[in-house]
Amino acid sequence: MKNLFENFRRFTEGETADSEMNDLLNKLKQGRAEDRLKQAMKDLGMGAETATAPKPVKPKRVMPHRLEKMLEEHGYYVNRFIDEGQYGKIWEIEGSNTGRRLAVKVVSVLLGGQQVDNEEKNYRWILENRASLPDEVKQHLVNVYAVYRVPGKDIVDRNEQPYQMSEGALVILMELLTPAPKEVLGTLFLDDPDEEIPTNKIKRIFANEGAMNELITNMAKSISPHMTAAVDRWSKWHLDTLIKQVAGAYFAGENPRENMYVDYGRLSRYHAPSFKPHGPRLLNIFFDKVDKMLPDFVKKYELDKQKDPRMKEYFATRRQAVMETTSKELDERLFYHLKKQVVPMTYKYGPEAQLGGADKYTKETFSEAEGLLNAMEYLHGKNFSPRDMHTGNILMRPDSGQLVMVDVGLFTQ
Repeated sequence: MKNLFENFRRFTEGETADSEMNDLLNKLKQGRAEDRLKQAMKDLGMGAETATAPKPVKPKRVMPHRLEKMLEEHGYYVNRFIDEGQYGKIWEIEGSNTGRRLAVKVVSVLLGGQQVDNEEKNYRWILENRASLPDEVKQHLVNVYAVYRVPGKDIVDRNEQPYQMSEGALVILMELLTPAPKEVLGTLFLDDPDEEIPTNKIKRIFANEGAMNELITNMAKSISPHMTAAVDRWSKWHLDTLIKQVAGAYFAGENPRENMYVDYGRLSRYHAPSFKPHGPRLLNIFFDKVDKMLPDFVKKYELDKQKDPRMKEYFATRRQAVMETTSKELDERLFYHLKKQVVPMTYKYGPEAQLGGADKYTKETFSEAEGLLNAMEYLHGKNFSPRDMHTGNILMRPDSGQLVMVDVGLFTQ
């Protein structure tokens, strides 16, 4: 303690303090900083035990008063707000006498424009034709009970509120469904591009021979432009040979070591925990077979600073340059094809398109998608083109567990 006071005296008189005094001052400064942080967190409504922002609360939407009165006149009262889309909002309603619960979708004509006409036509088509549809289609298509076009003058008040309904609204009464399990939707649909691929989806694809052949074929096609620049007269024969060699090695259980000409630190997907062990093994098989297909002049070609100034900054040999570009492409394509939706986003697009679904054998791997795919195919035969198939437009029928398409207003004819 005596030394401490002596250090403090020396500090106040401008003398150099020793390490003990410096430690004390640092602690005092740190304490003040912590007090300021606690006060700032308190002002933001955050507890001292957490530094995370509170989760956003879904806003409560109130149904237009006059529209609510119309439903009450028909024997329904509003229970709760469910969700909203780009043009419309959905509420849960309940029969005052029967206790039957339904969903009512209200679409603003002002916001929807011409899309409202298409939506009305599609929902009316279901209403009029549902009885004649095959059972396997009915199971995956929302049940519609009534479709109304309500004029704006019957909804807005004398102050022209709510103004979104000034030109009227399309009102659809349909069955009440529940959200489908997230793990099911995450497997069949591209829920969030930034989220990791469900481990269950990866395992099922890697365990199916047909799905793996499709995956290997798509990955091999993606590096054809790079191989054309490296292999003289690269042709379909070379591509087919690469596919056969990679598929044969994968199914034989080969597990080659990492390639010395590949910079694994630049491969963003190779190290993902959900990809192990099959993803890295498949990529290393690809690297090994691609490397062996390179001709000798590529392997021995030393890059010249004068002729190849930009490439020389990154690669010592042409072989390294080819392996770097192909490995990065294969790493990205493996993630892309595993992440891609099983169910097509838009039915008319094939598997090669970004909005198309998976290839034939990959679809068959996921039997839970079969009913949806068959229903989409049937509707396509009726001159409809189902589109915008994502997790927000697929719900579940609670009593049977069937996946159901709900936003049929997005179908095109």
